[in-house]
Amino acid sequence: MVLKDGFTKCAGHEAVGVEKAIKILDRFNLSEKEKEIISDIIANHSVFHYLLMPNNTNFQEDLKGLKEKFGNSIYPELILLSYADTINSKLKNADPKEFKDRIDFYEKETQKLAQ
Repeated sequence: MVLKDGFTKCAGHEAVGVEKAIKILDRFNLSEKEKEIISDIIANHSVFHYLLMPNNTNFQEDLKGLKEKFGNSIYPELILLSYADTINSKLKNADPKEFKDRIDFYEKETQKLAQ
C-alpha cells in the first residue's frame, strides 16, 4: 500500500518474505541451520525500524532486549539489512533528520561490531 506521504506499508511482508525465501533457498545446497538463520533474518528485519521510531520512549531498554535476543545469532545481519533498507528508503527526502539519526545509529553499531 502506498501512503499519502509516498511511503509504502506492507503489513506482514516479513512472513511472506520468509515463505518466498524458503522456496528459493531449497534450490541451494544449504544446511537446515543455514536456511533457519536466513529465515530468521528476514522474519525479524523490521525490528530496528520500530526501535528507531522517534516516539520510542523505551529506546535503551528495547535496544538492550534486541542485543540479548539476537546478539549471539543474527544481530549484525539485522543491523546491516536495516541499514540497507534505510539507505534505499524515501526517508532521506521525507524526514532528513530522522534519516540522519537512523544512519548515525547504524554506523555506530557497525563500528562497534567491527571492533
